[in-house]
Amino acid sequence: MNSSKLFVLTRSKFWKNGDMPQNIQTDGLVRGLYCLDYPKSNHGVVLVSYTWGDDSTKYIAIKNPTERFNLLIRSLSPYRELAPFVSALQSSALPQYTTLIDWQDQKQYYGAFKLNYPGQDLMNQTLYYQFLSSRNGVFLAGDSVGWCGGWIEGALQTGMNAAAAIVQRFCGAGGLAPNNPMTQNPTQYSYGP
Repeated sequence: MNSSKLFVLTRSKFWKNGDMPQNIQTDGLVRGLYCLDYPKSNHGVVLVSYTWGDDSTKYIAIKNPTERFNLLIRSLSPYRELAPFVSALQSSALPQYTTLIDWQDQKQYYGAFKLNYPGQDLMNQTLYYQFLSSRNGVFLAGDSVGWCGGWIEGALQTGMNAAAAIVQRFCGAGGLAPNNPMTQNPTQYSYGP
């Protein structure tokens, strides 16, 4: 799945002064804006835009971080209630520390995460339960193998599955606690013919 993010370092955590939003969700170019508060720093970081899919593809032509930042800020101007936030962000932003990432452009990444298309659940089921039937000692893990593509949950689940399979391979079933990942039933649900 394509995904794009644009971050800007700010002189201060201006959103903490007064009645400023810390999260903005729009149906415009920005989509999701998040103010990030890192402790032990007087600076703030604003994730000005987090998009994915077709929305992310629209950004590919704008490679200059400052140019993309300015475009995104202009796209917020129709929202009058955001005018104080936009003004504060513009005056606090340190443009030289603006950075962007388009995951689909990163070498050997091919995007930020995977999402299943309709009909791919049977293939995902096969990947997810691969740890139960591997004969060669190779166990797949990661968010692309789990059911929750794009989230750490899928990576953690499949990592625990792979770890349990390794323990069983080297220590036998006695090395695992009851109700461990090796007791999962891969046929509990039917996702295909």
